[in-house]
Amino acid sequence: MKILIAGPGCGVPIPPKGWGGIEKVVWKHMDYLRSRGHEVTIYNERNPDSFNTALRSDKFDIVHVHEDWALNHLKAIKYPNFVYTSHSGGWAFCLWYMKGLFDSVPYSIPFKQMAAHPELPCGKYSITNGADHKVFYPETKVKGKCVAIGLNDARKKFQLIVDLIKGKPNYTALFIGPNCETLKQADNISVLGNLPEEEVAANIRDAEYFFHLAEAEADALAVREAAMAGCKLILSSYCSQSVGEDVSWTDVQNFEQCPDNLGELAAQKALAEFTWDKIGDDLLGIYNEILKEIKGKSYPRRIGAYLQVYKNDGKAECTLKSFRKFYPDSPIYLVSDAGDDFSELANKYNCQYEHSGYNTGV
Repeated sequence: MKILIAGPGCGVPIPPKGWGGIEKVVWKHMDYLRSRGHEVTIYNERNPDSFNTALRSDKFDIVHVHEDWALNHLKAIKYPNFVYTSHSGGWAFCLWYMKGLFDSVPYSIPFKQMAAHPELPCGKYSITNGADHKVFYPETKVKGKCVAIGLNDARKKFQLIVDLIKGKPNYTALFIGPNCETLKQADNISVLGNLPEEEVAANIRDAEYFFHLAEAEADALAVREAAMAGCKLILSSYCSQSVGEDVSWTDVQNFEQCPDNLGELAAQKALAEFTWDKIGDDLLGIYNEILKEIKGKSYPRRIGAYLQVYKNDGKAECTLKSFRKFYPDSPIYLVSDAGDDFSELANKYNCQYEHSGYNTGV
């Protein structure tokens, strides 16, 4: 299978060198699919021209888009063989937007936490994030060590964690990610910034507690990794849905009262359900089901035409007629270079037409 995976394209490389959850998901999907013998191309920009170049570079069986920016473009070029996973905090809006664009969401692959909402147009497929058991499986914990990861904005509620920890001398809180400098408000609060991936993993592995209090972030990758590491998961009620209330604690103000074996339970569940191999098996199964459904449908339009004309002497129509014989639905851009009026011919052959008042002579 030939697959193109489009990442967020926001300047973070794939694989990420530090913070970058979506980029890590794309990387893990790529790694798994290649290990199963599939050809995978990664696109990680936000440029319609270079995206077109990537789409035309091969005859892909599946294009999997992991961000919302490409939806309008895929709609404009009528690209049929694509699937979409939203990582946005406004994912509910994104699903409705996709339904509005495409009249349906047959190949949206949201996270299972999103798909649990029957009022949303989620389609019939869903996936989850995973965690690398070889990297994160539990080791000895540092008593009282609390970790939170992510971009420091209001949604993450990092300040609430600071307020909980700074008055407790037996606890330390470490914040990993961009824009956390303002959180350094006590001696037992550490701001580590955007660490290399290995150091992030090491801090998760030996943390006793992992905090994630966002109310709109579905299936957070770091939560899965903390579960695999056997951390005691202190989560918002919303985030607890992604791993299960049986392995997380939502009474944030009284986090110290969580069960002693909460981390052990989380690690056992993660090892059974959240490995990347299992997630990859599920994803590959979805791809195969989608390919069965679209079998026989036409592949994406890969041919378009630009025709520059001047004198309407029959030669342009001969060219258009010949092109339409083989490409009846492909786009044609017809421009009269300060010459005759070709509007009727453009209508006849379904061309996008422009009459230029300036003769380029090209």
